[in-house]
Amino acid sequence: MTPGREYMIDKGPAAETDNVSGDDHQYHAIIPVDFKASGVLEKNKRWGDGLQQFLEMKHQLAISQMSNVTNYMSNFHYFKRYINGKGIFGVSGTLGGQADQEFLARHYKTRSYAIPAHRHSKLIELPVIQVSAGNNLWIQRICETACTVAERGQVVLVICEDVKTANELQTKMENQTRDPNKITMYTVSGRHNVEKRKFDGGNIIIATNLGGRGTDIKVDDDVNKCGGLFVLLTHFPSNRRVEKQVFGRTARKGNPGMVQMMLCRDHLAPAYQGQSIEVMRHLRERYEVSRIADMEKDELLEIEMKEQLFSTFCQYLGDFERNYTDQEKKDYTKATSRRNPNKFDYQPALNALKECWALWLTVHEEHINRHDDTETLKHDLLLQLQTTGDMLLLGKSDNFYDHVKQAISRTDLHCRNRSKSDCGALSCWEAIVTCHEMYSAVALYNQAFITINLESKDYKSKAKQLLQRAHNLVDVYLSESTNTMVSCNLSVTSDFEPHHKEGTNFQRQMEARLNTFKSWKGYIESAINKLEELDKSNDDAITEESSVYTLSEQTDYITKNELEALYDYGLGIVFEVKKKPKFCIDALICFILGVIQIVAGILVCALSFGTATQFGLGLISEGVSDIISGIKGMIEGSFSWAEWAISKSISIGMSLLSAGFSAIKSVYSTAKGLITGTKTFASVADDIINSGKHVFKSLKGTAQKAVSGTLSETMKKMASSTALKQNFMHATKYACQEIGKQAVTTALNYAVDVGVQKLFHSCLQDVFKRTVSSAMKSNSALDQGLTKVVCFGVPKAVLQKETPDFKIDKKNEEEIKGLVESGLAIEDLVSGYTTAHEVIDKLSTVSHTAAGILNQKGIVKGISLATELAEYTTRFVEILQTIPTSAIINDKFVPTFLETMEDIKPYDHDGRHNLPDVQRLKTDLLNNIVERVAKAFTDACAQHMASFSTRELKKHVNSATGKAVSNVLGRYETQRFFDDQHHKHNMKAAASTEGKPLSEKERIELQDYVENISNEKRPATAVDLYVLTKSGLLDGKGIRFTVVDKKGKKLSEEYYPGTKDGGGDITLQLTKEPLKTKKKGILSWTRSLKKRVFGERHPYTGHFDIVQSDGSITAVESNNQNCLYHAIIQATDNGQDNDIRDKATKLRSNVQKEVQSNPNKYSKILKLQKGYEQTCKNTGKYAITGGCKRARDDNNKEQAYEQSIRPMEKSAIAKTYRLGFVGNYKHLKNQRGKRQRTNNGGVDSNRPNNNSPVNSDHVPPKSTFKNALKIIEKDPQKCQNLKEKNPKLYDIIQNAKNDPDGRDLMAMEVLTSHHRQALTTGNSRESQRCRELLCNTAVSGDGEKMIKQSLILAHPMTSQNLREDAGLQRQPANNILSDSDTKHYYKIGNLETVKQYCQLGIIDQNQRDRLLSWVQEDGHLNRKTPEYKECLDTIRRNVDKVEDTAGMAK
Repeated sequence: MTPGREYMIDKGPAAETDNVSGDDHQYHAIIPVDFKASGVLEKNKRWGDGLQQFLEMKHQLAISQMSNVTNYMSNFHYFKRYINGKGIFGVSGTLGGQADQEFLARHYKTRSYAIPAHRHSKLIELPVIQVSAGNNLWIQRICETACTVAERGQVVLVICEDVKTANELQTKMENQTRDPNKITMYTVSGRHNVEKRKFDGGNIIIATNLGGRGTDIKVDDDVNKCGGLFVLLTHFPSNRRVEKQVFGRTARKGNPGMVQMMLCRDHLAPAYQGQSIEVMRHLRERYEVSRIADMEKDELLEIEMKEQLFSTFCQYLGDFERNYTDQEKKDYTKATSRRNPNKFDYQPALNALKECWALWLTVHEEHINRHDDTETLKHDLLLQLQTTGDMLLLGKSDNFYDHVKQAISRTDLHCRNRSKSDCGALSCWEAIVTCHEMYSAVALYNQAFITINLESKDYKSKAKQLLQRAHNLVDVYLSESTNTMVSCNLSVTSDFEPHHKEGTNFQRQMEARLNTFKSWKGYIESAINKLEELDKSNDDAITEESSVYTLSEQTDYITKNELEALYDYGLGIVFEVKKKPKFCIDALICFILGVIQIVAGILVCALSFGTATQFGLGLISEGVSDIISGIKGMIEGSFSWAEWAISKSISIGMSLLSAGFSAIKSVYSTAKGLITGTKTFASVADDIINSGKHVFKSLKGTAQKAVSGTLSETMKKMASSTALKQNFMHATKYACQEIGKQAVTTALNYAVDVGVQKLFHSCLQDVFKRTVSSAMKSNSALDQGLTKVVCFGVPKAVLQKETPDFKIDKKNEEEIKGLVESGLAIEDLVSGYTTAHEVIDKLSTVSHTAAGILNQKGIVKGISLATELAEYTTRFVEILQTIPTSAIINDKFVPTFLETMEDIKPYDHDGRHNLPDVQRLKTDLLNNIVERVAKAFTDACAQHMASFSTRELKKHVNSATGKAVSNVLGRYETQRFFDDQHHKHNMKAAASTEGKPLSEKERIELQDYVENISNEKRPATAVDLYVLTKSGLLDGKGIRFTVVDKKGKKLSEEYYPGTKDGGGDITLQLTKEPLKTKKKGILSWTRSLKKRVFGERHPYTGHFDIVQSDGSITAVESNNQNCLYHAIIQATDNGQDNDIRDKATKLRSNVQKEVQSNPNKYSKILKLQKGYEQTCKNTGKYAITGGCKRARDDNNKEQAYEQSIRPMEKSAIAKTYRLGFVGNYKHLKNQRGKRQRTNNGGVDSNRPNNNSPVNSDHVPPKSTFKNALKIIEKDPQKCQNLKEKNPKLYDIIQNAKNDPDGRDLMAMEVLTSHHRQALTTGNSRESQRCRELLCNTAVSGDGEKMIKQSLILAHPMTSQNLREDAGLQRQPANNILSDSDTKHYYKIGNLETVKQYCQLGIIDQNQRDRLLSWVQEDGHLNRKTPEYKECLDTIRRNVDKVEDTAGMAK
């Protein structure tokens, strides 16, 4: 077989899969070529019987694995399958001769027909030229002919028999000064593509049969004018079809073309030599007939036999599959059945049967070639398959590879849950050892892996034995690979040119195999040593596996193939043995202590009612910290009580600062003693207990006062389920919020540490590497030392042999590398400051915290500055020490390294250092040293810089993150609750005793606060309630105060006793809810989240109610922040609104006077309240946005109203006068009065003003209800009917007795001119009749009709229409608004009127919807509605009556 003819060395199919560009020789492979017919490189085809591997060895390519054929179908039988359908149809221009057509007719039942061409062929076939003077002259004649044709403007297509000839032609033409750009090669389809080009004259295309079959070569018009494409065929094709294919490349689609054969007589078969072309073609046809006949007798018979045997195999395979359920086929984990618990899994069993069939076919190839009896062969095949199948169902097989596939799947299943079961993997690997002892290293290795995972009895010694056996077998593999490499190199003679001169693929393959085995051997040795170490220490072992691809750092194609081969043999993972972490009991105890602290903190917060709230919250915070520490300890498997004790000592010490500086001294000495080792944990515990005594002593006085003074009250509180539930709920919520906060900040701290360190590492890595590399490469002493070390492993005899390609033995090279590695004292390059850091960090923590508590005063400030200076100095020195410089390398590292090499014999400079491989190894060693040293400096410097920079960063990040997380979790609400509890406790304690006389400075500081008490815009505080109840302002009454949410759920309850025991109490109820906007959508949600993150709190809205002694609720009508005083006045005095407001203002002023007259009495509570407001930033417990619920509703109505009037042309006028605004008459008038007072500079305008531009128009008029009341009082039947039909309307009419002026009736703000123009106002006869109509409709109880008539008659434009239709003449008023604006604001008011009457119950929901649609459709302006016509008839009757009266008068 000749390269370039039957096969080529080119990139295999893997190059396309890996998207390899360029000529990467690692992907070179033996590619068969179909040179006789198509010329195509068959990249997916591989020769069998070892031929492929022989050629790879011949050209020193990487040796591929042998493969077997398991699925068999020939082209012959593939096309025969179409006969069962509609048959075979097709069109071909090269069907062949008569023998070919008869063959198709016999086997495929086809008939052939000749179809005339559409155009006349312009093909010119020139005479055949046979060159008999040898190959060189033949090549020369081809080149001359091609060049001559090209020079006359044609394009030449030269078709060669093989690639070798094509390459020779290319070289010859280029040497004859032919322009290389005019020569195009087309021998490889994927590399050369001529169909995308359009060739001009003078181009020459050199191709194999690849260019002569199905290739459309395009030429320009000038070429066609010169004769078209010239095809030069340089060989005599083996059949007519190939010849016609080649000639069919030219003269296509009616274009001109020329063809010519130029043959070398020496290359022709003996029968053709000396014959004319006609005789040659006749002989070729006779040979083709003979070939087809022989093929039918021999090859087709063999194909038929293989097809039958393959069908027999497929039939058995189908029967065998019935032994597996559908579930077992889909999931191999379900493959174990009760009958055959050890049977092979489905996929491995199928693979085993396919392997059995392939091996049987290979063994019986000779029987098939002899045409033995097919039935006998079928019987033999079935017997072999049956035997194999039965063994597989029993879990047995004689084939090593069958057990490998089964073991791989079972091992994968075991890895999912290691500790419970081996999932049958152990028995599979044991079976492999039994089948093939020599090649069972992988099986033994995997057995050791599974044995360690299961942790059965004596598992460590068993695993060591298995690993030792595997180790011995790997040594055998290494020896075999080395021998293979040597043998192959010897077998390749100089006659076989390697595919790549500078290192062949075979050499790289053997090197990769040896390196892989050595790396695997290292893993095995490491595992054995670790198991021995753990066995001595009596510790348990665990495995930490990684992919088999970690055996090599190389990622090239050849190495990857070697690793894939190992994977196919079952080595899917390699593992390291490590000590199994023991469960840390100390960390669990710390976790439990944290839980106990949290529970204790919750109980303290819940049961102390503000007495020890801060202590309880501190317990919760410390408990959460201990829980996190315990969790970290359990994960890491270690926990330090000393570190925990130091942290606790600092925490307790800080809590004792208020009791005296001596506590800090004790804590500091404790921390220092633990660090330096002068104190034990027991002594630290004693210090903690002693420190705790100070805490209890400091709390003793407070506790005694709390117990003696408020014991009964505390018991009452505990009995109050509301207070206790609220305390427990908020304490539990605080604990959960603290867990969330500390968990997030802990995770963020870890992320910051890792991220910043990686950032510094990436920034410093290249810089440090260049610095270290420059310093080391310029150091002559280091260069001499490395030369001495490398030459020590090179024998002097090498110089005598004068072998320039000398290679250092791999074993020696590894020993030299290990020697250099052991001499790298990298740890000494960076100094450690661990102990100094611990002391300074703890001192820094203590001093910073203490300085914060004591406001940076005195000695604490000095300690803080000193520790801060020491900390920054130490870290700065550390950073400087870890920056590589030439001085450090030359004065510190190199001398230390050379000291370790002193035992090596000096080098005598005999020339060994000039050997290329010595230079190569020395360079590798230097680069490795540079990498190691630069990495050590980079890691150390990055760690110190990260530690230095992240301290402040984490401080700010923790602050911001903790605040944001707390805000998101709502911690500020919980904190505010406990702040209120603590403040309430302090206020009660302060109110029970009179304060000391105030100094002048204190009096001035409180003066502004006292002055602000009477400000009505300031929310009331606990000071107001204490002054009211402790003075005589309420005649000794107490105040009982309850806060509920909008659902009536009790949130808190407070009691402020009065000065008289029998004075009674005022019971108030405050309903509060957050004021939130009800907007939907992602944007609104995002804004809400943003506000929550930044801690923006919603203001509260709500209202006060008075709780009467019988439990009934009386609403408080009030506004602004004076609502608490309004409630108190309304609870103690019944009066008009104006009187209540004035009295509330006066009462607030009296509270201020009371404080001013008795400053000492209230000094304590004033100081507490002022400090509380400054620190807590609380909006006020009794603060209500808008003053009351009605104000909140009005605010929402205002916003909706302003939105609705925007389309008006003169919306500013409507907004100024609130045109179309609806409400009860009293409220509208009060609001208008406020606006006028503001505009008039505070002058009261509640007095009558007939010149006002706006008026509140009752809808319907107030006279309607007063006259209706008179009617139902006179007619009991009408009264009863109204009461039954519309009870709410009946109540409004009855209320006319108490509200003759209509202050509580519905009204709408309109222009005065519009008010006067409406038929509901005035004293005209038509207006009176219209009001009578409304009165009668109201008495009838038809609320819907009454509203419709009211809206029609109250509208100025509809009223004008009614007058015009009735024949009444009245001049329209001059209005400042256009008709469209008038219609717009009346429609707004009418819609709101309908909604308000629905809320009052005058109409139901269905009537409301009908009325809203009626108004939207301008029904109140429509002259065709029944209500309009009824109003018009009423007016007309009045007009007719007036005219009759006038006629009688005449």
